[in-house]
Amino acid sequence: RKNAGNVTIHYVDPAGRSLSADDVLNGSRKLGLPYSTNSENINLYDLITVPANATGVFSVGAQTVNYEYARKNAGDVIVHHISKYDGSDLIGNEVLDGSRKLGLAYSTSMATIPDYEIFSLPANANGVYTTSTQNVTYVYKRKDGGEVKAVYVDEAGVELANAESISGVENAGLPYTTTAKTIAHYDLISMPANASGVFTEDEQTVVYVYRRKNAGNVTIHYVDPAGRS
Repeated sequence: RKNAGNVTIHYVDPAGRSLSADDVLNGSRKLGLPYSTNSENINLYDLITVPANATGVFSVGAQTVNYEYARKNAGDVIVHHISKYDGSDLIGNEVLDGSRKLGLAYSTSMATIPDYEIFSLPANANGVYTTSTQNVTYVYKRKDGGEVKAVYVDEAGVELANAESISGVENAGLPYTTTAKTIAHYDLISMPANASGVFTEDEQTVVYVYRRKNAGNVTIHYVDPAGRS
């Protein structure tokens, strides 16, 4: 029997990249005889195309048989960005689609969220797509705001009562409220515009201004023992 061309079997992905070593069916002394090929089990991949010439006949020329595979689907990776205080979502979840990605690497990153900073990084911030859905959770705390100090002064700026301070620790973006004090012999004459507000990065001073109350006149009389002026 005459010699035929070899039959070379390739196992490739849709881009033509080889996924496994080629198999070769030697055509020596086989011209006109039938050949048969088989797919391989390739880790992380599914067979998506069985070639029309998976079986055939040895011919004079070399023949190529291409089995095409696609990477298996993996579970999605869901990225959460939550508050350390109550576990609530600070922004919407990010979903990394696992379609055709089994065994491939994924990477996530923390988000920029106004008034918040990272509190704890997840151990699986970077990893590999698996058959299961994976959750990656970034936990955030509020940034520190500046202290808010309420002061109580007269028109000359002289302090009339002890100042009150409100800590800004982990309060950035949250509201604050201060109140006036009742100070003996004084009336409040100026309610500060920032009596209530929001903690910012900077320290804030809230100034309550007072004026001494009016008193009754003192009249001095000069009289004799009989009470005559």
